[in-house]
Amino acid sequence: MPPSSPPVITIDGKTIPPASFDWWSDGKPMTFRAASNQDDVVLVTANIDDAVSIKTSTSVRPSQAVVSVFTSDMLDGNGIPLGAISHEANCLDPNNESCVIRSDEGSIAFIVRPNKDAKILVLHLNYFLLENGKDSTEGHILTGSWGVRANK
Repeated sequence: MPPSSPPVITIDGKTIPPASFDWWSDGKPMTFRAASNQDDVVLVTANIDDAVSIKTSTSVRPSQAVVSVFTSDMLDGNGIPLGAISHEANCLDPNNESCVIRSDEGSIAFIVRPNKDAKILVLHLNYFLLENGKDSTEGHILTGSWGVRANK
């Protein structure tokens, strides 16, 4: 069962606010956008080194977990991604060495190894909520995105 609300995401103990989410809780949809235009979202800064630990506030494993990396050549003059992604890591792929999952008591951490020129990281989490049990084909996709800008 997915978490009842979008997880809290932290990097080095710093809370990263969601850029957006579409969630279901108590049978009702919840939608959030940090800005009506995604280019206007203000990202917090954090240390993005050789290995970044992105920690969730839940131990529930997502159905999908992808980290998108944007380098300086993928940003416009205002630091906004141009749409092209320098690197995208599927964190649930056991053969992917650029993003590894570690489970802790009460949380999951995604250890991301971005390239050295990473300027923005975006974490995308998806959970599947089935309506009538495990064999149901009806349900909802719960999705959230969190972004962080490198402070280098």
